[in-house]
Amino acid sequence: MPRSNNDHGANVRTLSQGTTRQPTMGLLDAINLLLACIIGSGIFISARTVLEFSGSYGLSIVVFIGCGILCILGALCYAELGCSYVSSGGDYTYLRVAFGDFPGFLRVWIEVVLSRPMIVVLSVLTASNYLVYWFYPTCPPPDALLKCLSSFLLLIVGFINLASGVWTNRLHQVCNYFKIASLLIIFGAGIYQMVLGKTENFSEPFETSTYNKLPSAFYAGLYPYAGW
Repeated sequence: MPRSNNDHGANVRTLSQGTTRQPTMGLLDAINLLLACIIGSGIFISARTVLEFSGSYGLSIVVFIGCGILCILGALCYAELGCSYVSSGGDYTYLRVAFGDFPGFLRVWIEVVLSRPMIVVLSVLTASNYLVYWFYPTCPPPDALLKCLSSFLLLIVGFINLASGVWTNRLHQVCNYFKIASLLIIFGAGIYQMVLGKTENFSEPFETSTYNKLPSAFYAGLYPYAGW
């Protein structure tokens, strides 16, 4: 005797309910994930690059302020798009609605194949540089050592992401604590030096400015704001 459509629908619902994964991310985990996206490796490596391209402390601060204003404007545009198109997908959704399927697919392909892997590689290389800095304080570390250590860190992070979502959330929390603590230490050290009276860098903040490399300074300064 053939089964009815009602029986088939009940089986589909049962199968769907049986295969649904329970969420493993709470409010604190979501906050930590957002902080991990916002506070990346850029804030620790771009300041030196911006200073090199701008040539002075004063102009580098202006560059960072300008980059922040640009990112605020971009974030407001994305907020409007997010309210207008209530759908997941981000850039893919907006490009697909505006220009069609192929530009949307191309954006996702570039993000997955090019952009994200490059960001991950830059992050692990930055971590490796900081880890081996104490062993090579007066000279650059060997490239082979940096590459081996970066590969090891990448394998560890990949294994944790594959093994457990809970472990991944815990790793985000630990890394966020270290990043926030590092930023507070850097900020506190700067304030301490100012209290001691070491303010010679602020006497002529724009004296050695180089404006011909300003676009490169803005390009480097936008990287720490990529989390928006």
